[in-house]
Order: sequence, then structure tokens, then C-alpha cells
Amino acid sequence: NLHRDAVERDVEHLFGKYGRIEEVKIRANRDRGTTFAFVTFTDPRDAQDACAMNGYTYDGNKLFVQPNKSNEINKDKVSDSRLYVGNLHSEVTDAELSRMFAKYGKVESSAVRSNPKTGATFGFIEFEDPRDAEAAI
Repeated sequence: NLHRDAVERDVEHLFGKYGRIEEVKIRANRDRGTTFAFVTFTDPRDAQDACAMNGYTYDGNKLFVQPNKSNEINKDKVSDSRLYVGNLHSEVTDAELSRMFAKYGKVESSAVRSNPKTGATFGFIEFEDPRDAEAAI
């Protein structure tokens, strides 16, 4: 969770000490009033190192940092077609998450994960077409 006014420069400043950042994508969930970011490092090992920021408080918000597990599904593909879905029920499966979002377009992959420290369940959805991901937001 980031401050709602966070910009790419803030995220780059926060995580840049771990390695060269290739891309920062900031997303907001307007319904829940939360802001989060996807940070892509040039070297995946730097992303692992950046997980040390998990639990760090920045600008009044406790950060939740972990590798994007959906990369296990599509290791070579990073796109605007991937969405983070937070606050899922703990019993939601990958298949159920896919079905929930299928009304917006063809779902290429889904991955449900949970934070072992907080028990929070969340997921990642990847659409075939970035326009479908935009429609789902």
C-alpha cells in the first residue's frame, strides 16, 4: 500500500537502492481507496532483494512487498494486461479468480497468493488484451 498521491519517482526513490529499475506501474483501486505499484527490475535478483522492504512504513503506510508470483505462469511476458486483485476471500482459487474476470475478456492466467504474515489473500490476473485489463479496472 502506497500513499494515494504516490508517483513513479517516489517508488523509484524507495526501491532504486536495490538495483536498476526498468519500469514502475502505479495502480489505484478507487473502490477501496488503495494505491499500489508494480516495480520491474532489470535483474530479477534485485527484485528478490527489494523484498526486504516488506513491512517497512513509508509515508504512513505499511508496505507489502513480494515478488510477482504470476511471473511463474508467464516468465517471459510483462505487459499492461496484468492486474493485481486485493482483499480476496481466503478460499478463492485460481480458477474462480479467472471466472470472476472472464466477463471482461479472455483471461490468459490467474494466480492467487496469500501473505503468510498477515493472512491477506490477493491475486494476479493477466488478460490476453490490455484493453480488457483496462475495462476490468
